[in-house]
Amino acid sequence: MDGPIGDLGSSCTAPEEHQDIYCLGKDKETRNCSTSYNPTCQENIGYGWSKWESWSSCLYSCQQERARSCNAPEQHHNEYCPGKDKEIRNCSFSYNPTCQGNIGYGWSKWGSWSSCLHNCRHERVRSCNAPEEHHDKLDCPGQERETRHCSAGPADPCHQAAVCSECYITFSESSRCDKGRVDGTSWYRFQLGTGENGVIEHCPKRSTCGTWYPIWMNSTHPQHYGVIKEVTMGAHGSSNGRSSCLNWSGKASVTKCVNDGQPFYLYQLWTPTGCDISYCAQKYDL
Repeated sequence: MDGPIGDLGSSCTAPEEHQDIYCLGKDKETRNCSTSYNPTCQENIGYGWSKWESWSSCLYSCQQERARSCNAPEQHHNEYCPGKDKEIRNCSFSYNPTCQGNIGYGWSKWGSWSSCLHNCRHERVRSCNAPEEHHDKLDCPGQERETRHCSAGPADPCHQAAVCSECYITFSESSRCDKGRVDGTSWYRFQLGTGENGVIEHCPKRSTCGTWYPIWMNSTHPQHYGVIKEVTMGAHGSSNGRSSCLNWSGKASVTKCVNDGQPFYLYQLWTPTGCDISYCAQKYDL
């Protein structure tokens, strides 16, 4: 047996040479000191601290506490139960709306403003570190996101088109030449009276769209906002007796924007080199 024990002895009265015959068994028994106090028997008789109790709910001191007890005689507490019988901690993960300043629940600092988005606004966000079910209470009042108009708008083509009335192109059947109407560097938005809002993506027939040589886009439009796509614009014409959909062509750019919830395409158009050449548009469901 481990640790201190009590023992009880007895003796055999037979001659030593006959003890194995008349005195069977052992001459000593032992047992644990289960009922008598012995300061060296802590492990055997169980003196010491109990297990810690569960943490209390968050008190109005913004702290939690838990306790344990010592089962040794009081005069021996220091010997068998070193340490304290109570622990206290801040309510770091127990919600109490009066403890915002103590436990640090609330909004983080605002993040930096984003670059100018294609709705012509900046945005910034912050995060709430309180449990989600308590976001709207005392910890995190207000919004997690802020937006503002882009102050450096002209650098953003979508912003420029949103505020610049000169960036709209309105065609009529008598508009037969776009030479001089587009400069190759500005951004333009199509807005025709009959609903056409973007350059067509297929080669049109000659003498359509109010001009002899209609211009089309030899590509598809971008599907996602903020993507500036390089494309080729071309005009259906003929040279040396041969007809071609790209008899005249040039590089251009197109992007997809939104303003006040209204999506639209925006173009940095190729400047035609001659007259009787004009852009051909159609209506797109954006």
